[in-house]
Amino acid sequence: MGYLWDVGPTMPGGMGNVPLTHSEIAAWQRNTGVDLTAWEAQTLRQLSRDYLGESQSAEAPDCPAPWSPLITETTREDVSKKVQNAFRTLMTTRPKR
Repeated sequence: MGYLWDVGPTMPGGMGNVPLTHSEIAAWQRNTGVDLTAWEAQTLRQLSRDYLGESQSAEAPDCPAPWSPLITETTREDVSKKVQNAFRTLMTTRPKR
């Protein structure tokens, strides 16, 4: 993972950031003396694409964190019921004035 941050997860493009190219990775290898295997170079490119895609998705205000579990309708219903129950409990246990 350190190599991705050393190369830079993305590079500037015409309309914003773009994933790393093979040329960019090759230039980084020449400049640093790091000799990546083909698999490592491909993995860096894929990590760059994934990073860019996630960073673009994250601009949406309702975008869940990438480490959070997938939200389904069942999950939404469960959370809704728990919140309703919590408010119901709060209202019934509150001292009356």
